[in-house]
Amino acid sequence: MKRVKVALVRCNSYESDEVYKAVKTSISLIGGVKQFKKYGERVLLKPNILRGANPSQAITTHPSVFEAAISVFKEAGFEVMAGESPGFEGTISAAKKSGLLDIAKRHGIIFDDFKEVMEVSNPYGEIVKRFTLAKAAVEADFIVSIPKFKTHSLMYYTGAVKNLFGCLPGIRKAKFHFKFPERFNFASMLVDLCVLLNPRLSIMDAIIAMEGKGPSSGNPRKVGLIIASTDPVALDYVGVSLMGYDYRKIPFIMEAFGRKDFVNGPDEIEIVGEKLETVKPKDFKKIKIISNDRISNGKFPLWLKDFVQNIFFPKPFFMKNLCTGCGKCIEICPASALDFSRDKHHHYIEADYKKCIRCYCCDEICPSKAVKIKRFLFL
Repeated sequence: MKRVKVALVRCNSYESDEVYKAVKTSISLIGGVKQFKKYGERVLLKPNILRGANPSQAITTHPSVFEAAISVFKEAGFEVMAGESPGFEGTISAAKKSGLLDIAKRHGIIFDDFKEVMEVSNPYGEIVKRFTLAKAAVEADFIVSIPKFKTHSLMYYTGAVKNLFGCLPGIRKAKFHFKFPERFNFASMLVDLCVLLNPRLSIMDAIIAMEGKGPSSGNPRKVGLIIASTDPVALDYVGVSLMGYDYRKIPFIMEAFGRKDFVNGPDEIEIVGEKLETVKPKDFKKIKIISNDRISNGKFPLWLKDFVQNIFFPKPFFMKNLCTGCGKCIEICPASALDFSRDKHHHYIEADYKKCIRCYCCDEICPSKAVKIKRFLFL
């Protein structure tokens, strides 16, 4: 049986030459850049820009990794462009703040804002048969996903597969959260999207990762790796294993393993370069797995479902002393569950937990780490 390769390559800093060497080595270990010529000449690089943030915060793909990918493909004769659509902030503003726009300009490539869209049929999707996607992503000959190694409050982990969610323009992401509020259904939707977009290569920035309350409110943590694979699910299996998760507890991994479009399990994956055991970070701070997660899919009366959700599922709490009143969480909330309230001293965010779907978009977008995800229970 031919196995899919996932390359683990050490990279101890974001110094440009070191990153370029690590990215090029990682691609060489899985077959080299020339293998992608069979898909065409036009490649779209898809970095991760959750929101505009300084690269030191470990929220976005680092500019050095983005630049290395550009260089490798341009040197091989490809026509390179990039694109992204953050969930809240405008693409160009966010790309500038994160240092990626300057890199694109330096190399003379387009950084598409994904505002031009098109409807695309998804005949092999399990739960989503049509997507509205960025035209640039659909029309590229192939996509290279360049995610950041981070925890994720909803999916537990975000990587090569989840990064493709950025090909849905802007606020459309919130609509998918509202349509698929349960974690397992949301995972199925992500796999459907990955099947449709079919990235031919994924290069993960795991030099400085985010642990704790990711994908935006956690803490930077040095891991010192570049990870690459031609199969996004294989890469993400290695990613969750590096974090210390049991892959069987990660919904989108198990959903993808059950499809014919990707590797079907660990036996079909070969790790090349460094050995996983030697580079695995110790005591990486993860999002806690909810062991009774599937209970939300049960058929209960509405009053009982609300009770079960309030007891078993963590919910967002808004810290008055940290909230700046920017209102970004209110604007992005797909369930319209948030609003301003006020006391004698200041405005603050108030949540209607009967409407809240526990998508944690408010936590993702908060620039001041004012949202705390925790259970409100007496168990």
